[in-house]
Amino acid sequence: MSHHIPLSKAGESDESPRVLLHIQIEYEHHEIFFMVVHFSTNKKLQCQNAMRLINFVSSTGADRTVIVGDFNTYSDYEWPVAAVLNGFFLPNGCPKPVGFEPVGAEQGYGFDDSWPMTNLDKKGGLTFSNMPSPGLVNRPDRVLVSRVGLDPVKTTLLGQGQGYKNGYSSWNYVSRLKTISRMSKRQWNGDRLNYTCHLDCGPRGSCRCGVCVGGGNALNCDLPDCTECTAAHYNIILFMYYFLIIYLIGAIYLAFCIYAKHTQIRGLRKLMLCPRWFGCKHFTVYLVVGFVIFFSLVKVGLSDMIALSLNRIPEEMFPSDHLMVVSEIKVTYH
Repeated sequence: MSHHIPLSKAGESDESPRVLLHIQIEYEHHEIFFMVVHFSTNKKLQCQNAMRLINFVSSTGADRTVIVGDFNTYSDYEWPVAAVLNGFFLPNGCPKPVGFEPVGAEQGYGFDDSWPMTNLDKKGGLTFSNMPSPGLVNRPDRVLVSRVGLDPVKTTLLGQGQGYKNGYSSWNYVSRLKTISRMSKRQWNGDRLNYTCHLDCGPRGSCRCGVCVGGGNALNCDLPDCTECTAAHYNIILFMYYFLIIYLIGAIYLAFCIYAKHTQIRGLRKLMLCPRWFGCKHFTVYLVVGFVIFFSLVKVGLSDMIALSLNRIPEEMFPSDHLMVVSEIKVTYH
């Protein structure tokens, strides 16, 4: 059995409606209530979310209940989560709630935070930061376990993302270069765009040519003002594209001519109009000259575009803003 309960009301200033997802499961002949929440980022509304969560939990009974989710808890504002743990609001924290009946241990209500219950580092368990510096700063992601019928055994954090960074770093550079090239094509087409990035680049990055780049947040540019993805860049890309096609076709043709010269298909060599004087040393010169021309075009014409693609902010390789809290819980008996 599952259903959802609203944690926010119409007319409140929260941008997103907040709900409680609730499911009842059976484990080893015991009923366990599992709840998922995502509290508001607004401190006052967090208190309202906590009040409605407590009301619901107390109405269903807190025995063998697990509450998980992103509580958007700030290090200087733990009052909403403290209320969920205890069943009542502490003084000098949240505003006095209206229509709320406090509960507590006498009513069988009470939760433990799994991280401090199972780890010696009580102030650890930090799970959130969207910036590499100063790093993880808050612990919004919690696993709360009822004090009746359940005990947390072990709690760990997952999601540092080193495998993600190692596996996708090169592809990320390629994707950035393709985005910048696409923006140069839009300039070539005469398009005008304000803020070309899909997301806000944050306080440490700027948006240029559709990608976030390092160097602070004062380097933003709109099309057609970005200098690294101009129409001239796209003209160079088009020239290089057709040059490369002709170069490769020529290399295949000349390689065949050399092969035919030293085999039994010399007649086909004449049919293909292969030059008699052309040999291996000429083919080597052809390859080297073509490579030098292509490399020079890249270095002279596209160096600023390539440098922009390489100047990514560290946040871009974060697999997520949050780490995952994993808690092992055992069923106990009354």
